[in-house]
Amino acid sequence: MYRLFSIFLVGILSAKLSFEYMAMPQFPVQYLAFGALGILLIELVVGSMKIKSRIQSLSFYLCFFALGFYSFQRSVPEALAEDRDESPRLFKVEEILKQKEDAIKLALRFSDGNDSLDRLADKLFWTHLRIDSCSIAPQEGQLIWLRSKISKLPENSNPGAFDFGAYLLQKGYAGQIFLRKGDWGIFEAEAQKAKLITRWRNYLLAEIESWHWKEENEAVFKALTLGYKNELSQDLKADFAAAGAMHLLAVSGLHVGIVYLLLSYLLVALGYFKELQVLRSLLLIGGIWLYALISGASPSVLRSATMFSIMAAVQNLERPGTSFRALFLSAFVLLIFNAAWLFDLGFQLSYSALLGILIWQAKIEALFESRFKPLVWLNKLLSVSLAAQIGTLPLSLYYFHQFPTYFWLSNIVMIPVVTVLMYAGFVLLLIGQAENLPILYELLEKLLSLLIYFNEKIADLPLALISDIPFNGKQAAMLGTIIVALSVFLLHKRKIALYSALLMLPFFGSYQLGRRYFRIESAHVQVYEEASFVASLRQGERFYVYASDSTKYDYYKQYLWRDHMLVEGLDPKDMQFFDKSTEETAPN
Repeated sequence: MYRLFSIFLVGILSAKLSFEYMAMPQFPVQYLAFGALGILLIELVVGSMKIKSRIQSLSFYLCFFALGFYSFQRSVPEALAEDRDESPRLFKVEEILKQKEDAIKLALRFSDGNDSLDRLADKLFWTHLRIDSCSIAPQEGQLIWLRSKISKLPENSNPGAFDFGAYLLQKGYAGQIFLRKGDWGIFEAEAQKAKLITRWRNYLLAEIESWHWKEENEAVFKALTLGYKNELSQDLKADFAAAGAMHLLAVSGLHVGIVYLLLSYLLVALGYFKELQVLRSLLLIGGIWLYALISGASPSVLRSATMFSIMAAVQNLERPGTSFRALFLSAFVLLIFNAAWLFDLGFQLSYSALLGILIWQAKIEALFESRFKPLVWLNKLLSVSLAAQIGTLPLSLYYFHQFPTYFWLSNIVMIPVVTVLMYAGFVLLLIGQAENLPILYELLEKLLSLLIYFNEKIADLPLALISDIPFNGKQAAMLGTIIVALSVFLLHKRKIALYSALLMLPFFGSYQLGRRYFRIESAHVQVYEEASFVASLRQGERFYVYASDSTKYDYYKQYLWRDHMLVEGLDPKDMQFFDKSTEETAPN
């Protein structure tokens, strides 16, 4: 199973490389299928059983490679050129991405059958829509008409910068649309329609608002239970990130796991009867997917729901390695559905964290043994946090360039609090009238205040967040190789894996020193792709920046020069500004 899954991943990676570098986005995958069929036909005329076995293996490998290749081709659309046609057209609201008082970001799918060339048929578009206090915001599932050109996806080749266009293409978007007030409207025949699950979710959000909690308490509770994050302030997000608890605000594996445990406890009686075990599994799966839909059905929630659904289906199979098989099977199912998820940060973090827990948690827990139950519980919670951090460390450093020092402390305190909040919150939402359970209502609000207070205190601790860590793809690959090798050693006791990890350690440790040595004797000038003239000069360890529009220095520092310096292995704190008023800082 694991070998075939690896071949499937190779097929996806090959498709991505051909898509990006070889101008082969639509390689005829049927050739690979015909090749596999031809290999199977050869087997019919071969007499040796050993050769037949190898031919069968080769054909299976080729089939899974083709499946991975095709899955990626199907998942990533062809980017459209600019379309200046501004005649009214119909689009369906697939998803509300983000909503503010004056604007909404949403995913629209073309639904007008009058497109004669079918160039827009079933295409998905990232859309920025302006609204005002008099506007009726569209809901998921509704049809809207619009008059606007369709812009092509943006390109960004600046070093280290986030390529938003490539990100959107990988998410399945073929273009982008910017709508002003008056350029759009809800299609009259669809004005009262919306997805049933959207109406239910909106009802629950309105119910929470009727409780009249503090604004930040209400925002955190909506995020924890329903995955609604539009009301979270930037300061609140920053505090949770600094405390290493940002994952608590994004409904994902932790939250679905809490729901899974709650349902397992409620349905435990059915497990005692062999005839009812299938019914128990079906009820578990149904409950998981109901929560996934109500909480917004984001990719992270769908991934977690798939994972726990498979676990619920196979939990009666008492075989070694069942958890690993369920994990890889869920990944396989998801990647067949959308192979581009393999390159999604949420997908990578979810599965690397789960793998880290499955491989490392028991080993870490065994380092400290106690019969005192509170210490046993504390040891389990701490070992899970450390194991997940080991699994996600290369990705966290590469994507975020920061490390939350007190992640273990925040998880020890906040995960139990979040669990109680979710269980009690579900009870309150099911009853519907908070005044009927005043004690539970007060308990929830106090727990939310405690959660936010504790999070702020952790974020304020010295060195709570080590930021601006220079870390590039090569370093992530080396650190990942070390962790994988050590994991193989822990699972299979293979000394070659341990030796490989030890051999890689000095290369990883000396990489940054080597980069610094070569930088000292070199210089580099970079002109960035911006509307005004923006440039940088790296001379040895010094990094000078210049922008003709000095009013945008803060923007360029945060989103352009900082990322470039981190890619170069430099500390952004050493950035030096150079303009006409500071010519003395210029290098000789």
